[in-house]
Amino acid sequence: MIVLDMEWNQPLSMDSPLAIKLCTKLPFEIIQIGAVKVETGERFKATCCLQQYRILSPRISKLTGITKQDVRNGETFQDAIVRFREFCGEDPMLLTWGFNDIPILRQNLSFYGLDTQWTNNYYNLQIMFNQQFDPGPVVRGLSFAVEFFQLEVDSSYHDGLNDAAYTAEVAKHLDIPRGIAEYPDYLRHFEGDGDQAFLDCLRYANYTRFESFEDMIADPRIIKTPCPHCGVETTATEPVYPESGRMVWTAKCPEHGEFLIRVGFKRNRDDSMRGNKVIYTMDDAHRQQYAKAVEKASKPRRLKVAPFKLYVDADGCPVINQSLRIAAKRRVESFLICDTAHQLQRHGAETIVVSKGADSADFAIVSRLSPGDLVITQDYGLAAMCLSRKAKVIDQNGMRYTSENIDGLLASRAEAARIRRGGGRLKGPGKRTPEQTEAFTAAFEAMITEAYEDAKSE
Repeated sequence: MIVLDMEWNQPLSMDSPLAIKLCTKLPFEIIQIGAVKVETGERFKATCCLQQYRILSPRISKLTGITKQDVRNGETFQDAIVRFREFCGEDPMLLTWGFNDIPILRQNLSFYGLDTQWTNNYYNLQIMFNQQFDPGPVVRGLSFAVEFFQLEVDSSYHDGLNDAAYTAEVAKHLDIPRGIAEYPDYLRHFEGDGDQAFLDCLRYANYTRFESFEDMIADPRIIKTPCPHCGVETTATEPVYPESGRMVWTAKCPEHGEFLIRVGFKRNRDDSMRGNKVIYTMDDAHRQQYAKAVEKASKPRRLKVAPFKLYVDADGCPVINQSLRIAAKRRVESFLICDTAHQLQRHGAETIVVSKGADSADFAIVSRLSPGDLVITQDYGLAAMCLSRKAKVIDQNGMRYTSENIDGLLASRAEAARIRRGGGRLKGPGKRTPEQTEAFTAAFEAMITEAYEDAKSE
């Protein structure tokens, strides 16, 4: 039995292009592996260098005590796994405290094309602790269990090896064979990329990536339901959609009766889909839930749309994804305006392509504007025209264009043009920072809220 604990790095901003690109494949990059063999006390520790998210998150560094120098001198994750597998031996039983370590380990293994099968035999000691010493719905932290058994604390938490060592000491107070025998059935049959505790269900599965909604509902793992008891293919009803992001249906096994299936789904940052599937025994309570879902799905629903629209001057705009995500959440109809040299397609927005010309995109936006509409642009001239149409205008760094500042901005643009015509050189914009994106996000949210308030008052 091997107790495993890991620490991992994450992107500084989940809205950065790199995070959006990797979010469903590698949301967290492992930087430390700690393990202890329960029977012998033999220990393993590895610190890994950063290969994807090259900047160590200050929050992670403060939490774990891992420094930039530590990861700079670390080995690759691939090399650390070779050593760790040698430490584990054949067919290891992995024990963790919590549900995150194994799914994140599997994500990292899959990302680098490494085998994941050796991680299948694992158990969460939290479950065993709750079952044997602390029954109830609360999932206890490691420090609670250490204090519960009055174990000596001589090292800090949130270090891979330290936490593994504490967990190994807690494991010695648990009846592991009993814990395995009583382990919840749905966790034994868990599928997917993460897991969850204390669900009153027969099966639970979580899948973090489908290329589209159509791919998701065509995937046999989602839409087909073998009987949880005997594996026979069930007879299913058509799914109903009682609300956005959820579908529900029933399935029936000739021998073991009826089941309720619920699938929840959301869109990832890169426009792919993620979903979770839960299967319940169809008792009276779940039958009532299904009846309510059918009733709710049968009622016509009016899609509430904002009384204003968003237009993005998309050529060279670095905040397209962030702005569309916020606009979709706030029910704002969105349009991307670009020329033939920069054609863009994004989920949740209509793309308007204009001819390649100096002012083509500007006129395309201005001609469509109504008072109260929203515009994102870096162009002072376009901003001035939009303000004259009583639109609300913001740049990619969160600066609001107003009647008070637009004349000064236009004057600065004219002066810069004069200097360049005279052969002078001006310093260009610096490298974009996460702080600029955060400032834009906050200011854009505030602008939409203001637009709703103005529309309501009118």
